[in-house]
Amino acid sequence: MTEAIYFTPAGGVQIRRIDVPAPGPHEIRVMTHVTGVRHGADRRALSAPRAGYPRGWGVGKVVETGAGVRAFAEGDWIHGPMIHAGLQNAPADAMYPLDWLRPEFAVFTDPGAAALRAIHAVGVRYGERVIVSGMGVVGLMALQYAMLSGASAAAIDPLPSRLRVAQRLGARVTAESVNELSHRAGPPFNDACIECTGDDDALLRAAAVMTPGSRLVAGGAGYGAEAMDQACEICARKDALFILPGGLMDQSRLERIAIHSLAAQQVIVWPIISRILHYREAPAAYRCLCDDPAACLKLIFTFDREPDEQ
Repeated sequence: MTEAIYFTPAGGVQIRRIDVPAPGPHEIRVMTHVTGVRHGADRRALSAPRAGYPRGWGVGKVVETGAGVRAFAEGDWIHGPMIHAGLQNAPADAMYPLDWLRPEFAVFTDPGAAALRAIHAVGVRYGERVIVSGMGVVGLMALQYAMLSGASAAAIDPLPSRLRVAQRLGARVTAESVNELSHRAGPPFNDACIECTGDDDALLRAAAVMTPGSRLVAGGAGYGAEAMDQACEICARKDALFILPGGLMDQSRLERIAIHSLAAQQVIVWPIISRILHYREAPAAYRCLCDDPAACLKLIFTFDREPDEQ
């Protein structure tokens, strides 16, 4: 038996005891160390609501391997997609060796892959002036990847606290909306826009400030189909390109690139971490996540310390 975080059908958060069977032939049993919260996906699941065990990117130690596993052995430290549970079975082919990557940084692999997918889709080029809208975790990583690609990037977010993090990570131009940015003097940031909020209204506001020849990528998750159609129509009228990022590069390659950038400290994530807390604090943590997003940028759960040891 172990404990896991569970979303109830009524939109609540519980700590449940679950059984973990013997690992299958291609599975590994993992003693979990830390897991990262997927803020946007989890907020949507709680507001829908959709019952189940939420997933994130986790780090743990292999304690048992299935008969067909050759890549890992007992005692290896690994990371990959996991549920928030103290002990679990995971598919071996979805896991990566931790090597020298810090566990708290490894949990940024999946938002890093999402950010890279948007960067590759929009085709950021050296010398371009690019808007990155939405300074959540994906947006803050996309901002850094855009700058690593040689672009000048403007950070957009309605929350001043998130803009301050963007400034710490190198953004020289910040604004609370794309409209505010578009009315400023100086050369416009109109080559491309990477929209990372997943919010329909924000996507349409970004489409509205596109100019002929510019490119807009819907890089967030959760946009409605109607908003996507409207954004596409607006961009077409302006002779701008509207881009969906799916299918341009396989997920495992994006994850490997993200892991390399984290290990080499090409992207900096420690200022993005809001708090590392014990998994039994999940109900209160998710309330904060839903009610006060300014205070919860990236939450990480730990499974090997008690709350009073934090």
